[in-house]
This record gives sequence, structure tokens and C-alpha cells, in this order.
Amino acid sequence: MNMMRRMFLGGFLGGTAYWFWRYFAPEHSTLVLGEKVVVITGASSGIGRALAMTFARRGARVVLVARRAEKLEVVQREIEPYADAVLVIPGDISDPATQLEIIQKTRDTFGRVDILVNNAGITGGGLFHDFAPDEIDEIVGVNLLAALQLTRQALPTMLAQREGYIINIGSGFGRAPTPGFAAYVASKFGLSGFSEALARELVGSGVRVLLAQPGWTRTEMLPPEVEAGVTSYWWYRVEDPEVIAEKIAEGLVQGKREMIFGGRMVQVGILAERHFPLLMRLLWRWELNSRWLSLIRKIG
Repeated sequence: MNMMRRMFLGGFLGGTAYWFWRYFAPEHSTLVLGEKVVVITGASSGIGRALAMTFARRGARVVLVARRAEKLEVVQREIEPYADAVLVIPGDISDPATQLEIIQKTRDTFGRVDILVNNAGITGGGLFHDFAPDEIDEIVGVNLLAALQLTRQALPTMLAQREGYIINIGSGFGRAPTPGFAAYVASKFGLSGFSEALARELVGSGVRVLLAQPGWTRTEMLPPEVEAGVTSYWWYRVEDPEVIAEKIAEGLVQGKREMIFGGRMVQVGILAERHFPLLMRLLWRWELNSRWLSLIRKIG
């Protein structure tokens, strides 16, 4: 009986302490987003555009970055009624001069950088030996190297502020080596490893890292015929970018370090990749057929 009382008392005290910690933790309060400066790459469409609206509705000052200036202007008009301020910086984030301009112009305009969202990305499907060298360079340059360099540019300001967030938009392919996307997988695996290493490096600095791993997402990079093909595999789920953006904002507030989207089966698959690699190799040997190759070539 005494054992039961001690267990009950311990559970009650532990639960109460956790509740108070979550309630009073100031770094995860939703109220602080209203004065934050958020830099979003790839903001002209898809998840980046949805994130711009999500942060704007929370009153943030939003910096929009993408190659297509005309698309950025559309997003700017959409979010201006909600955002505290909007800054548009068109440019190619794989260009070192653009990387420097993004962070410098943000600091010059707002005096700080609170949240950097490394969202810009490109994909490409097909057999690896069919890729041209410049295609591989572009995929790795945009998906991985640009994220590293922009983070390096933003960190000194965040460290001086003693607060900040790096949000890296990876992919479920960053945990699951999917055939037919070798270059893309390499870039996203690299982003996953970078995020984990950086998070450990920044412990105690006030700067945090959130790695978001979307699955198949309903964007302009996913043609309708490809979406139909993807959803014919019962374990895949195509999600809307607006839903992902809202969940990422919630994850930011909750202090999460990694978020995996795409449904329960995708999460199970990623766990299987980590703990049962032989089983997954056998599965892909069976699954990598003409139907799958035909599907991924439509994305290339």
C-alpha cells in the first residue's frame, strides 16, 4: 500500500512540475511571435508561401525570399494586411552574394533576425546516371549548401540576441533512402544531419533548431498525375502546405526539434529504415518496378 501511495504521489508531483514548466516557459510563448523577424526562403509558393501567411497572421515581420520576383509580389500583397511589416528580396539563394544580401538587408531593415526558415528546395526524379552534372550541383546547392551558408550568416546575430530559431524544411526522404531520388535524398540526408549536429552545438545558447520533414505535399512541384500515382500506394498521404505550415508554427511554439509529416505509415517506415534496414532493402527490391520508375520520371 505504501508503495502505491509513493507511486501515486511521485506521478502527481512529476505531472504538476511538468505542467508548471510548460506553462511558465517564456521561450515558447505564442505571444513573442508578434515582434519577431522571420526570413523565409522559397517563399513564392508551396510550403514557403503557406509559412509566410502563417507567420504574418501571428503579427511577425516577414522577409520573403525567392527567385521569382513577380510571385513574391503576389505573396506580399496577400500577407501585408496581417504582417507587422514585409520585406521582399528576390534572388537565387545558391548565389553567395544573394546569401549575404538576405541577412545583411534584414539586419539593416529590422535590426535583428529571429527565425530563419530554410525552405527553398528543388527535386528531381529518375535514375542517377541520367542526371547531368549541373543538375546534381543545383539540387545539392539549393537544398543543402544554401541552407548551411544562410544559417552561418544568421547565427552571429541570433547568438548575440541570445535567442533565435533555425527551421530547416527537410523531407521524409531525408530519413528514407528512396530509389529514383538519389541526389535529392543526399541533399536532404545532409540537411537532417546538419540540423541534428547544429542543435547539439547550440545547446544553452538560446538558439534552437527545428527540422521539419514533410512527405508528399500538394504544391506546384507535384503534378496531378503524379499525385494520383503517389496516392495509389496506400501508405502515402498527400498533405496541403497550409496544414504543414500551421503544424510547424505549433511545433516552434512547443519547442520541438523534429517533426515528421505524411501520416503514421511514413513514420513507421522511417523507424523501419533505422532499425530494420534489411527488411526495407527487400521491400524496395520488390517495389522498384516499372510503375515506380515511370512515376518518378514525371517529377524529373
